[in-house]
Amino acid sequence: MEMKTPFIILGAVLAFKLFVKQAWGQEVRAVVDVVKENNAEFDYIPNGLVLAIAKVESDLNPKATGAAGEYGLMQIMPATWNWIFQRSGIVPPTNPYDPYYNVLGAMMFLDILYRNLGSWFDVIHAYNVGSGAFANGIRNWSYFQSVLKYWFIV
Repeated sequence: MEMKTPFIILGAVLAFKLFVKQAWGQEVRAVVDVVKENNAEFDYIPNGLVLAIAKVESDLNPKATGAAGEYGLMQIMPATWNWIFQRSGIVPPTNPYDPYYNVLGAMMFLDILYRNLGSWFDVIHAYNVGSGAFANGIRNWSYFQSVLKYWFIV
């Protein structure tokens, strides 16, 4: 009888992880899907990575504002927001908190970072600390580990 207890606990843990994997961030998943439907050039960006960054950056809160003024789900810095869109010849959307445009801006930035760095692990670091700080050797390992943790449960 006592041997069954660990298996019951293991079963409960696995069921919970499956539930979390299916339910976690459904609204953000839908936004990522729509952004990719409208922007096929971002198909290669892992959905799980975008979701994990949104979870770590804003806890999936589209109305979040960071201490330095970062916007929305993906916590994009104001200067980065303007630069990303202007670089692409697009007038920056007026509402950076709109989940669609916030995720679009983040995916545009992830695309730029990946094309420059070639590694999703480096992209995670550069997204958080900034391209210049990353180039100067700055890393936020706590952030990196958090993103990886969430990336692997989605």
